[in-house]
Amino acid sequence: MDNLLFIINPKAGNGDIQLALDDIGRLARDRGIDYETYFTTAQNDGCNQVKLFLKQGYRNFIVMGGDGTINEVVNGIFQQQEVPYSEIAIGLISKGTGNDWGRYYHYTGDHLEAFRSIISGKISTQDIGVIRHTNQGELQTSYFANIAGFGFDAEVVMATNRMMARGRRKQSAYLFNLLKCLINNKSVEMRIESDGRVIEGAVFSISVGNGKYSGGGMMQTPAAIIDDGLLDVTIYLHMPKTRVLANVKRLYNGTIQQVKGIISLRSKHIKIEFNKPVFAETDGEIIGDGPYEISVLPGALRILGVEE
Repeated sequence: MDNLLFIINPKAGNGDIQLALDDIGRLARDRGIDYETYFTTAQNDGCNQVKLFLKQGYRNFIVMGGDGTINEVVNGIFQQQEVPYSEIAIGLISKGTGNDWGRYYHYTGDHLEAFRSIISGKISTQDIGVIRHTNQGELQTSYFANIAGFGFDAEVVMATNRMMARGRRKQSAYLFNLLKCLINNKSVEMRIESDGRVIEGAVFSISVGNGKYSGGGMMQTPAAIIDDGLLDVTIYLHMPKTRVLANVKRLYNGTIQQVKGIISLRSKHIKIEFNKPVFAETDGEIIGDGPYEISVLPGALRILGVEE
């Protein structure tokens, strides 16, 4: 396998990144495989560096990290225009906390097993979500591999990221802020257009899924298929907070869409407008303040180590 480059989040994992790299290095030498490594240094560094590495001739990227690092690499690939997507591929060695994108593909935490799969020659494709939005008045385009959340979901992510910056572990910070934001959350008025259908009203949260997992194993879009050319939409209309709390378990067993006040859609093109600025998150990374126009690039991302 040529042009193999590891994009590594040094903060991921439990301090075992170097041990994993040592193991992978021995296996790579045994197989006669050359590779390079790059350790990200700041937010969005992975995105910016992937663009540069593509210009240098690299085409196969192995992410050693989690959903945030995957998102940066994906945006680096799709924000550039010089190299066709069909020439680029990514693989994952799961070292993040949530690992929701990897969970869809049943990636294990075993780095050697993951690397063997990546270099096996198996490859598949998946869709990519595209969001055109404003950010402080500036028009931007963002991409997501897994899932996007609007409203409550983004509020939880923002609060969690702030807490993690102060040294709190992600999983405990996420659960704490899930409850805190639920208590303080106020619904907003929204208007959604989905392939010609229009829905208006007060909304608590919206999830748009290419994949099905988020938040470390929750299934907000449980029926999503990552390569069907469609996006699954779950709309949480305004509802009593007691109903939300009573149905948290449904987020984990895949039955959340059975709850009264939740609307499920499947769409190729979605427009979302709110009556005030509302943030969004893509694969756990905060973007924009709306309005949002969402579409899908079918089969645009090539995945190493996964069979069709």
